[in-house]
Amino acid sequence: MTCAFRRAVGPVVLVPRGAELPYPSDGGFKQREDFKAPQAVRAGAEGEIRVQILAGDEHRSLFEEIWKIKGPVKKGAPLLLEFRSTRTKCWSCGWGCLGLTAHLKQRSKTL
Repeated sequence: MTCAFRRAVGPVVLVPRGAELPYPSDGGFKQREDFKAPQAVRAGAEGEIRVQILAGDEHRSLFEEIWKIKGPVKKGAPLLLEFRSTRTKCWSCGWGCLGLTAHLKQRSKTL
């Protein structure tokens, strides 16, 4: 089963079809740094980002949530996505601003 992250320009594959679980194979987290903040957030304020994980060719929603992003964040600033899937199909992901690990937020869900 393919797992993807939904973006406005279309889904981005995170776990390729046929990948063996756990993914990544060492049980750690895979990181993607090619996402950008969709909006600016002032210092002391909170913005929102919609996180949706999709599965299969039909893009079935496995996980969908609005996450808060604490400012300051510039529009287009690089964001970090960490994710993994265990052997038992428990999906964990974290999202934050690059260089600001205190902003990294994590969630887990069994698929």
